[in-house]
Amino acid sequence: MKTLSFLLLFSFLISEAESQPIPTIRQIFDFNVNDEFQSIDETPVYAPFYGYQSIILNKIFSNDSNTVSYTAIHNSYSITPGPNPVFSYHSDTINYSISNLDSLITTLIPHFTIDSCNRLHDTVYTAANYCNKIIYKNTRCNNCCFEGTYYEEIYGVGLGRVYYFRQHAADADIKYYLRYFKKGNQYCGTPDPHFTGINSYDKFNNIISIFPNPSNSTINIITNLDYKLSLVDITGKSILNQISRNKNETFWDISFLKNGMYFITIETQNGIFSRKLIKN
Repeated sequence: MKTLSFLLLFSFLISEAESQPIPTIRQIFDFNVNDEFQSIDETPVYAPFYGYQSIILNKIFSNDSNTVSYTAIHNSYSITPGPNPVFSYHSDTINYSISNLDSLITTLIPHFTIDSCNRLHDTVYTAANYCNKIIYKNTRCNNCCFEGTYYEEIYGVGLGRVYYFRQHAADADIKYYLRYFKKGNQYCGTPDPHFTGINSYDKFNNIISIFPNPSNSTINIITNLDYKLSLVDITGKSILNQISRNKNETFWDISFLKNGMYFITIETQNGIFSRKLIKN
């Protein structure tokens, strides 16, 4: 039954007329300082629900202008399914680079042999639901004669990847989509209430304060909640795992740690919060 839905949906999608040239990677990932993007990643049934927020802080081109590097605040939360869902929150500053800027965006799309059981189609158009941004959409179905896998990916000029959908008869659907963005004076979509009206660092600090950071000996952990503390190093190796502490235990000796970067996780009744910790 799902195979039939693949073909019907695919037939509908390819009816859209191409009206724009295919954009380049440079055009798609043309972000500016203070641009903000909020997105949702959902896999129903058994996987957590994820929300993401990215705010661009800095933008630098390489000497040959073929690579762009961004620094961004990256905030995220997850909500586990079930009768007693758990809310987890994470905030960090990240750096990432995008290369081959003058290549067409099609180079980022997996391609395969087109035959009677494989389909692939590209469209470029102006999308009202993305506030009239130029959109590149790729739809493809691999082995779609019998329980194949259907994909849809959408990229927006100046927005990056705004939509990803994967459907397979034997597995849960995967769906990622941009729900809100801010570019300059343009606002589009519906802001996520988990990010609206409060900065991520303020949200963390309203519950927990960790200082000084960096530190070479002792840090203070100030909170009005009992909590569990975990620590991993930059490779993901566990150093401490869910050490129970009460709200009156404010000092923590970190002199035993080697110098470097760690990730500290504080689990409270209000959620799970993570931060970078620098030992120097």
